[in-house]
Amino acid sequence: TLDVPGKGKTFRFHADAGKEFVAEVFARRVGSPLDPLLTVYGPDGKQIAVNDDFERPNIGLNMQHVDSYICFKAPAKGVYCVTLTDTAGAGGKDYGFFLRLDRPRPDFRVYMVPSGVWLSPDSAADPVKIVVEKLDGFNGEISFELQNAKTTSLAGIRSIPAGASESQISFSTLWTRSF
Repeated sequence: TLDVPGKGKTFRFHADAGKEFVAEVFARRVGSPLDPLLTVYGPDGKQIAVNDDFERPNIGLNMQHVDSYICFKAPAKGVYCVTLTDTAGAGGKDYGFFLRLDRPRPDFRVYMVPSGVWLSPDSAADPVKIVVEKLDGFNGEISFELQNAKTTSLAGIRSIPAGASESQISFSTLWTRSF
């Protein structure tokens, strides 16, 4: 926690030149009032990266993008410092956080907006927006397929091209009516 108002926390780690690292704060996403500011300092004490707010897709209940994220390449071998503070200088027992210091792990999350579709016999649903949250530098193509869907199929576009962050997909049904 940042339990003392106006006082931050510093974390140190050793890195080799050219290695990539991720510093990511989970605070607001886990219910903390903390508005984090992350700063990375190199072995020479100079600031090499800073992040206040890292914007993510507007999915779910948390519409404020205040958690910080930095992906950086160590310019030299040595001890690096990551400093975490609150942008308003606040703090207290409720100002908890998780700090991820890690190597990049490229990945993605896919969200459908709206999160569900209604299909009826012999119909096709309106196109549904697909949003991608790219993690740690992921930039590849994402393909879609339905599994165990005997009466439903994807119609039209079935992937999000490399570099894109959203697309649309459509569903159609193969149901038959019985009266």
